[in-house]
Amino acid sequence: MRNVIALCCVLFLPCLLPAQKVEYKDGLVTVDKLPVAKISSEKSALPLVRDYKATNMAGKLLFTAVYSDRIPEDPNNNTVFYYEFRFEGRTAPAYLPVSKLGAEKSIANLIGNFGLVVKDSLSLKAVQALVDKKGKTPVYRADYTQAARNRQFPIELKEAGKLTQAGVLISTFTDLGNQGGLDVYNFFLPNGTLAATVRFSGGNAATSMEVKNYATGATLTAPLAGEKTTQIAATDRNYFTIKRVAAWLVANNLL
Repeated sequence: MRNVIALCCVLFLPCLLPAQKVEYKDGLVTVDKLPVAKISSEKSALPLVRDYKATNMAGKLLFTAVYSDRIPEDPNNNTVFYYEFRFEGRTAPAYLPVSKLGAEKSIANLIGNFGLVVKDSLSLKAVQALVDKKGKTPVYRADYTQAARNRQFPIELKEAGKLTQAGVLISTFTDLGNQGGLDVYNFFLPNGTLAATVRFSGGNAATSMEVKNYATGATLTAPLAGEKTTQIAATDRNYFTIKRVAAWLVANNLL
C-alpha cells in the first residue's frame, strides 16, 4: 500500500509544481526571472491602438502583431481586440486576442505562458499550440479593389472576355450562355473577384438588364441607353450590348 501511495505522489508531483511566473516591465518579458524577449510598439493606422513586435534578447524578430478588424468583436467579451500575428518561419498569419487594457502585458503573457521562446528561438510547435487554443479564423471577405486607371478614356473590348480602359485591364467576363431566354454574363475584377452578374434579352438590341451587385448584395433592373443594333462582332456575340453594359458598370462603380 505504501508503494502505491508513493507512486501516486510521484505521478501527481508535476501537477503540484508552481506555474511559470511571467513578468513584463519596460519592454522586457521574463519567465521565472529569465529574460526571454523584448516587446516594442509603434503607431497604428488607427488612433486608439498600437502595433507591436517582439524580438529575442539578441534583437532578432520573433513576430509582429497588428490590429485587425477581420475578427468580429465578441458581444460577450468586449475586453479584447484581435490582432493579426505574423510569426517568423510560419507562412499563415494567426488571429489572437489581445487585452484592450494592457496590450503589451497581454502579448507578454502569450509568450511566457505558451513557451514561445526556447533557447532564444521561436518554437513553431509552441506557436501552433497557441493558435490551436486561442486563434480565430477570420470571416472570408471578398476584395472589391478596382483597377487604377484614367476613367476619362473610353472602355474597350478588343479581346474576347476582357475589358480595358486607358490601356488597363479593368475586368474579365464570362459568357454563361442563354438561360431561360436571357443571356447571362459574369463580370470579374482583375484580382478575380466576381463583381456582377448581368442578364438581358434581345442580344445586341437589348434595352434593359438585370444586375446582381456582389459588393452590396443588391439586384436591380437598369435601362441600357445608347446605340442598339442587331450586328454581330467576332469578339463577342453580344459585343455592342456588352460595351453598353460595361459603361454602366463603370459609371455605377462596379468595375
